[in-house]
Amino acid sequence: MVARGGRGAAEGRADRAARPGARRRRARRGGRGDRRAGGIVGALLGQTSTHPGGAPGARPPTAFRRDGMTPAQLRAWFLQQFDPEDAAFNLHRVRLLTGPLDPATLESALTSVARRHETLRTRFPAVDGRPTLVVEPAAPVEVEWLRASSDEEAERLVAERTNRPFDLVADLPFRASVIGLGPERHVLVLVAHHIICDGWSLDVLMDDLAVFYGGGEPDPLQVTAREHAAQTPEIDAKELAYWRERLANPPTLELPADRPRPAERIGHGDEMAFRLPASLVARLSEVARTSRCTLFALLLAAYQVLLSRHSGQDDVTVGVPDGGRDTEEAHALVAGLSGMLVLRGDLSGDPPFQKFLRGTMAALLGALSRRRVPFERLVEELDIGRDLSVTPFYQTTLTLHPGELEREQRFSGLTATPFPHGWKWVRCDVAVDVFWAGDDSGDLVTVVRYDTDLFDEPTVAALFERWRVLLHGIADDPSLPLSRLPLMTADERDTLVTTWNATARPIPPPLPRLFADQVARTPDAIAFSDGEHVLTYAELDRAASRIAGRLGDRRGSVVAVCVDRSVRVLPALLGVMRSGAAYLPIDPDNPPARIQYMLEDSGAVLVLADEGPAERLPEGVEVVTVSEALAADPADGFPPGPDDHAYTLYTSGSTGRPKGVVIRHSALANFLAGMADLLGSDPGQTWLVLSSVSFDISALELYLPLVGGGRAVIAERDVAVDGAAQIKLIEDAGITHIQSTPSGWRVLIEAGFSDPEITGLVGGEALPEELSRELRPRLGRLVNVYGPTETTIWSTTWEVPAGGGEPRIGRPIANTTCYVADRAGGVAPTFVAGELLIGGAGVADGYHGRPELTAERFVEFQGERVYRTGDRARWGFDGNLEFLGRMDNQVKVRGFRVEPGEVEAAILTCPGVDQAAVTARGDILVGYIVGDADLGDLRDHLEKILPAYMMPALWTRLGSMPMTISGKVDRKALPDPVAESGAEFVEPRTDAERLVADIWQEVLGLDRVGALDDFFAVGGHSLIAVRVAARIRAIIDLDVPIRYLFLRRTVEELARTIEDLLTEELDGLTDEEAARLVD
Repeated sequence: MVARGGRGAAEGRADRAARPGARRRRARRGGRGDRRAGGIVGALLGQTSTHPGGAPGARPPTAFRRDGMTPAQLRAWFLQQFDPEDAAFNLHRVRLLTGPLDPATLESALTSVARRHETLRTRFPAVDGRPTLVVEPAAPVEVEWLRASSDEEAERLVAERTNRPFDLVADLPFRASVIGLGPERHVLVLVAHHIICDGWSLDVLMDDLAVFYGGGEPDPLQVTAREHAAQTPEIDAKELAYWRERLANPPTLELPADRPRPAERIGHGDEMAFRLPASLVARLSEVARTSRCTLFALLLAAYQVLLSRHSGQDDVTVGVPDGGRDTEEAHALVAGLSGMLVLRGDLSGDPPFQKFLRGTMAALLGALSRRRVPFERLVEELDIGRDLSVTPFYQTTLTLHPGELEREQRFSGLTATPFPHGWKWVRCDVAVDVFWAGDDSGDLVTVVRYDTDLFDEPTVAALFERWRVLLHGIADDPSLPLSRLPLMTADERDTLVTTWNATARPIPPPLPRLFADQVARTPDAIAFSDGEHVLTYAELDRAASRIAGRLGDRRGSVVAVCVDRSVRVLPALLGVMRSGAAYLPIDPDNPPARIQYMLEDSGAVLVLADEGPAERLPEGVEVVTVSEALAADPADGFPPGPDDHAYTLYTSGSTGRPKGVVIRHSALANFLAGMADLLGSDPGQTWLVLSSVSFDISALELYLPLVGGGRAVIAERDVAVDGAAQIKLIEDAGITHIQSTPSGWRVLIEAGFSDPEITGLVGGEALPEELSRELRPRLGRLVNVYGPTETTIWSTTWEVPAGGGEPRIGRPIANTTCYVADRAGGVAPTFVAGELLIGGAGVADGYHGRPELTAERFVEFQGERVYRTGDRARWGFDGNLEFLGRMDNQVKVRGFRVEPGEVEAAILTCPGVDQAAVTARGDILVGYIVGDADLGDLRDHLEKILPAYMMPALWTRLGSMPMTISGKVDRKALPDPVAESGAEFVEPRTDAERLVADIWQEVLGLDRVGALDDFFAVGGHSLIAVRVAARIRAIIDLDVPIRYLFLRRTVEELARTIEDLLTEELDGLTDEEAARLVD
């Protein structure tokens, strides 16, 4: 397939792509020339079609008459048909001409250039959807003459011309404009399409123009562009085999981006430039010389290291343009002769840079010696180019130009100097062009063009600032392993390690002491309540003292607490802490086997339980009921110190064995202090306790009110899962603070919750952007909180702005440090993803009885003990952390790394989807939804916002999403999807389906085509797609954008698109006009 490497228009990006038929022609008001058109229209109008839709006899596909078109021209032609508004393949020369300009002489000179180079007068019309090449006779070149009153107006006029696409079917792919700024100041604007031109050609064109303008005549051409193309030797089978092996299963470069990759590349771009000083260039040249390599090979190797360190990928491809002018006679041609070599770097094993450099040089020589295989042939051979979101094989290019950047040129009596071109396109994610500076400084000027749909300017600027740092490191010591080469400046490193972790503050005493101090201040204030009972601070204090008295001296031990959701929860927990023990919270609804495991593994000495749960506990366990304990005499107990354990909490383990996380009192006290800094802690706060006590986040709801004189209200079991009941409790109790998971907040939203007086916290799982936008206006304040159990509940916080926005997890709380570690165990630069490590006062002691696992997850980093979260994150340039999913939850689909959470967030933007989960089964994604969304509509919706590789291949609709006890989606409990065995043959069922099937049979030479057949699976490719669009236009006078044959790949899907387009037309017709269409 001659596959797409340019850009289409992403849905939602521009008005022209807002609807499937937005760029088509307006319908003619007359009838259509084929009975099938009337049948389809009749069906849409509710009439019955009598046309049986029989298929014509099968015939072999007609071969394309290329008429001298090269593979590169065919591909360029197709890309322009694919997206006629794409100007990414425009090439330009914009020069300010200073001096007395003779307009007639300039027009004559341009005409002479066009007479000399037939490519400038070549058109590429389509005949029945097939591209042809037509060279027009020499004729005067039409120059557009304009005037501007200022340089700013001239720049605007220039940009309009460099960004205007060509119609390759109807127009010549070359145009010239002159903008007058004064008697001796004119801007010359030359724009050509890449189908007939390349960067070298522009230099040739300008040189020839200068000669003709001065009255001279260049040396005669030895060969024309078509003759040169005809001399291209046959492709060597061994060379083709080399590339097949070299580029098999190519990776997709995934640089840190500011926005998700759109479903289709548009190609909007911008540029920046910077210099590499001559002193550095000289040192790099010496490294290259001593390594027996070229300077370009060194720059390429360094660039691949930069890409690898930023993307986390060891397999990196870079496109390297090849001039394609192997003969002297070709040097004088204006023609699109350049090609693209794909250099693939293997950075695995962390080799020394010099070793990697030598390998890069060998790969470069190997590619150059096999350059005769056209890039377009490789795309066809390896069959990879149908993903509209990326260019095939590579997403970035690197070019070292032999000439100087924007050199000054002299015409007869004129000086031509650079003038801003205003071109706003780029052909891949990032294109890097390196030139020698034109000021004799010896500097290298690097011009970087980048895709603005993916990247913001600060992101790209930071990337290439690190390239400079990296190149200096290579010059200093090229023997270093790749992972040890420097990337960051000292200032950036200091910001990441020190500035953004400046969170020191005093740690308060343990919770029992804080609570005792508050009891002394407000003994008669209400501290805790449920639906039936209320405890004042003094009453809660006495109840805890009685329980402590019954337990006695339990210092250094673990006491399990298994109580129902009632007013007894806090006395039990505080009483255990006063006895000197750490509490182990156990949910009464846990399976008996899990309860038994936790009791045995923790070494709990007894269980403090309500009467009901006590009856369900394993035999042989010492049980003290809460009722019994509350009847005991009160005692001061044994107040814990900062280093004593406050609680042990069990979390799921990847091996199936839950892990007991041991938390100190100092960690809990520090957490409460950090949250008080963020939220305040005063008598006016009333917290709703929704979380299970076995979920560590309940500690915030229970304890923060107690240290500031506030009140906690625990929701009973039935209320905690009922949105309407929760709203009633919130209103009745005067709740001011609510904490819940995203799933829990959805329950409230569905019940109609809204209260601008309430502060909400959301955590426990990733916050989807759509939920943040829906929830934020319903609250006075919304805070996204993040933290693993192993670092004491929440470790970072982010205030959701008034308009919602893309969620962050924010900055560390008090006495907490956060680092993002790269794969080599170093500090990852800003905006580069890595594993999030958390240090500071909240770090747990470890896992009870699991020293090996503790040593694996709790490690030394930057001189302190940290916890390896296993979560992917990155620092934003604003000093806020972004959560990117689990390190072990990523999947790879067709070479792409996919974070299921990103796909889930996209699914949740579809109307009718209440909940979503995505998992991987082998190399495909499986989507699970709760809601009444139509799966066809859901697919259509996702196609507009997700690249093809992120689309789930299988879907399962659930009545409800399985949830863990802590309110998170239980991915292990998701049912296995039922995979389809393959698309069985289904006869086309509608007039539109029969039309599409007929056309496919005709152009592909097939005996039959079914409604579920895939265009590419039955032999289609990009140029055949052009023919299909042409046949649809000829038969029913409807323009179907070619990109829809890539997006709607089955007969059924394409037929539905045709019906949608026709419906859109019918909406604009009168009944009489519509009736004529049926006739």
